[in-house]
Amino acid sequence: MQIAGFQPNSFIDFKGRIAALVFTPYCNMRCWYCHNKSILDNPELLSEDEILKKIERDKFLLDGVVITGGEPTLQADLLDFIKKIKAMGLDVKVDTNGKRPDVIRELIELKLIDYIAMDVKAPLNKYFKVTPTTLESEEILRESINLIIN
Repeated sequence: MQIAGFQPNSFIDFKGRIAALVFTPYCNMRCWYCHNKSILDNPELLSEDEILKKIERDKFLLDGVVITGGEPTLQADLLDFIKKIKAMGLDVKVDTNGKRPDVIRELIELKLIDYIAMDVKAPLNKYFKVTPTTLESEEILRESINLIIN
C-alpha cells in the first residue's frame, strides 16, 4: 500500500485506544481547508514493509491502527494492508471522505474494520462550498452515510 506518513502513536485519533496512524496519499476531493495538502500530490512515499515492522515492534503498546489520508479508499491494496494489521491482533479504524461507498461496503461486509469515521464536510447540498463536487457526489455521499449508520 502507498504510505505518505506515519505516526507511531496517538491517544486521540481512535477513541479509547492507543493507535498508530498511517497516512495514505492522494484524495478525490480538494477541500480548501485540508490540513494534509502536503500528501495529496506526488508525496514522498514510505516503505510499507518498514511501517509494518514498526507496528509489529510496537504492537504490545498499541490497541489499533488508524488508516487516514489523503483518502485510504483510493488504495487498491487497502484490504490486504488491513488484513496484515488484523493478523497482528490490532483493531483498525479507517477515516474516509465517503466518496467510495463500494469500498466502505466491502470493509464492513468482510468485518475488516472495528471503526469507520466519515468526514461529512457540510450539508450535502452545500458541499460545493468546501470541495469540488456534483449532484452525483451527493448521492454517493448519502450512500456512504447510510452504509455507516446501518
